[in-house]
Amino acid sequence: MKKIKIIISADLLPTIHNEDLFSSGNMSELLGDELNEIIQQADFRIYNLEGPLIDTPSPIKKDGPIFDASVKTAKGLVAMKSDLILLANNHILDHGGHGVESTLSVLDSLKIPWIGVGLTQSQRSQVFYIRSSSLTIGVYNCCESEFSVVPEGQFGANAYNPMTVFDEIRFAKEKCDYLIVAYHGGKEKFRYPSPGLQDRFRLFAEKGADIVIAQHTHCVGCFEMYNGSLLVYGQGNFLFGQSMDEFCSNGLLIRLIFSSKGFSYDWIPVLKKQYGVRLANDFQSEQILSGFYYRSEKLLDENFIANEYRTLSMQAIDSYLLSLHGRTIFGRVCKKLALEKHYLNYIKKHCYDQQTLLCIYNSIRCEAHSELLQCGLESLIEKGELK
Repeated sequence: MKKIKIIISADLLPTIHNEDLFSSGNMSELLGDELNEIIQQADFRIYNLEGPLIDTPSPIKKDGPIFDASVKTAKGLVAMKSDLILLANNHILDHGGHGVESTLSVLDSLKIPWIGVGLTQSQRSQVFYIRSSSLTIGVYNCCESEFSVVPEGQFGANAYNPMTVFDEIRFAKEKCDYLIVAYHGGKEKFRYPSPGLQDRFRLFAEKGADIVIAQHTHCVGCFEMYNGSLLVYGQGNFLFGQSMDEFCSNGLLIRLIFSSKGFSYDWIPVLKKQYGVRLANDFQSEQILSGFYYRSEKLLDENFIANEYRTLSMQAIDSYLLSLHGRTIFGRVCKKLALEKHYLNYIKKHCYDQQTLLCIYNSIRCEAHSELLQCGLESLIEKGELK
């Protein structure tokens, strides 16, 4: 019975610190021999490229960091035997259409397949099919709506759109034996799904997805089996950034084994080492996986996620309120004073009353108001009249 072994990595992007290792294809230094052997032994390898490959920067205006990697680092992607590159993420448009075109040109010249971006929705949502003599496995890639999501006619990422995505998944499953959905989204450095994300992933499963994986969170999260499908909420990092905090210092590769009788999976824990990554030893694997399994058990409590997410929301609300207050003189002073908690309480008391909070809440919650607010903000940004 023929089996297909697929490895899916977490977020990957060459940096100035490991550019030479990528450019020379030095997998021994970048990955270590043990991890490189595991990757090489797979039948198929999937990587999320967290930014464009460019030599001439053209950064867009956005909130948040701008990422990119040199074109010459693509040699490392070849050495890693990249069989499919996922591009639907929040950084692929950091250098506009020029960055996307450069990336696609490089990947096409190296005959590395890619999905997740395009000029039209049909191109952006295109499914990649892995075919053997006995099995067909589909891969679908989408991301949450950040600065890589733009109107049709411009290069952009495949956005999660509830009006279309579930039909796209259902149609894709009709053409394959198994369907993998790679979803770029979730709250960064939060080890659980939000209630909405969990509902979304479960609906993906009901529409035909056999495996659904959340990338982007930059931390190892948790997983569950639902409706016979594997739902993974956060892989952590693979080769991305230099942070060595408790969230970003490790990650999981996911190894999927498909046959005509079903699929199995296992986890491959990895750890950052200097500017590369290494296979975790037995003790390190036990530490990573014990937390992973513990959090996964917590998902069985239907109230747990709601409570955890509410706690997170209370930690984040002050930052959101300050951002909504704008750049008035008082607002700038408030942001400086906000380093002290008692000043934050003062700001909330004097800048917002119950009615103001209700107005903000309804503007974001109600579809009609939210859509109009987004359109108005887009118009202000496009005009470029504000500092």
